[in-house]
Amino acid sequence: MNVAENAVKYTPPGGTASLALVSTPQSASIVVRDSGIGIAPGDVGRVFDRFWRGEKSRGRAAGGAGLGLAIARQLIEAQGGEIAAANLPGGGLEISFVL
Repeated sequence: MNVAENAVKYTPPGGTASLALVSTPQSASIVVRDSGIGIAPGDVGRVFDRFWRGEKSRGRAAGGAGLGLAIARQLIEAQGGEIAAANLPGGGLEISFVL
């Protein structure tokens, strides 16, 4: 839920956020994409770090505590899954995970 909420929160008016599910008998892959500003290239790997927020000017009330994606990673990895983040070529961010 946190991944989808983040996509909506960081998508500007008129932009798009999407969620796709691909299932096989062995796993389910979920891909969430948005057309927001993405993450600075050097920071993409940090989005899953505890207390890390991309926009330093955003306070906790407006930008959360920086724990949502860290918790998502822990939950997904505890089930043997994987999660990854990547900037999209045209702008925006993609978070994908496999359960």
